[in-house]
Amino acid sequence: MVNNHPVGQAIEAEYKQFLCNYIPVHPRGYDWRDFQPQTAVIRFDDTCFDIRQAYLGEYPGPLYGHVLAREENTEWLNIWSLLSHGFVRTDSASQQWEARRFNSRTLFAPLHNVVVYDHEVGYDKLAGLRLIFLTGAIISPTTYAAVQRRVREGVTCVLPPRLAPPGSNLQDVSSVTIIADGAGRWVVGPRFIPLAL
Repeated sequence: MVNNHPVGQAIEAEYKQFLCNYIPVHPRGYDWRDFQPQTAVIRFDDTCFDIRQAYLGEYPGPLYGHVLAREENTEWLNIWSLLSHGFVRTDSASQQWEARRFNSRTLFAPLHNVVVYDHEVGYDKLAGLRLIFLTGAIISPTTYAAVQRRVREGVTCVLPPRLAPPGSNLQDVSSVTIIADGAGRWVVGPRFIPLAL
């Protein structure tokens, strides 16, 4: 047992009981491979989950060190708010911060088949999607190509102008612009909050 704290020991014991005793007697007929998402958020996972990261540090610190909150790495909070019809707040997706607030909300909200992929996701993982959001600091060339292919096959992709695919001439868009592409469409807008899809 690694954790010597009584609470940690109790959590560890309960987890082991669940794995060793409960699951073998109550097998599930599904696993994560059966999940069929319809909406995807694709972003570089910079570990920015709160706008207060613009001025507050964290302990022990996120995976990539202290990443300052900026528009490109906090706009995904607006996507969660949009998808949850305003239930998820636009300033934080951190249970650590939520637990400290008066009248805080849970981070658990019912959303229909939403998945988050990192900026390196490939074409096959995007099968079955109807809606893709591109956000974050960067998107890999492989992912751009996969998203472009899926859009041409019928997906709607929502993205800020700075993440417009190279050569698309959408980088300078300043208002919501919808562009048909094959069977799908690109919805380019400077912010995610006012978009009505």
